[in-house]
Amino acid sequence: MKFYKNRKEQEVDNEMIKSYGKPELGGDFELLDQNGMVLSNKDFLGQWILIYFGFTHCPDICPEELEKMGNVVETVDRTECIPNILPVFISIDPERDTPEAV
Repeated sequence: MKFYKNRKEQEVDNEMIKSYGKPELGGDFELLDQNGMVLSNKDFLGQWILIYFGFTHCPDICPEELEKMGNVVETVDRTECIPNILPVFISIDPERDTPEAV
């Protein structure tokens, strides 16, 4: 049993190590907001933002996490020494998450 467990753990570790190139982080980007307006990274300069990646058809986890996010934003906004936070929801299902759906 111990051998099987160690072998299974090694297989999982080997799968996690796979890499497909180096990720490109940073750089310019554009997002479509809920009103259909295009925003770029320049629109967020100088602001604190809290980003959440999700989708509107998410049955349970997304709504729960968005509620937590809202609570954090409200708490921070009440704290005078901390700048206000702009919550940003980025859809991972853009085909169904149209501006109207969001």
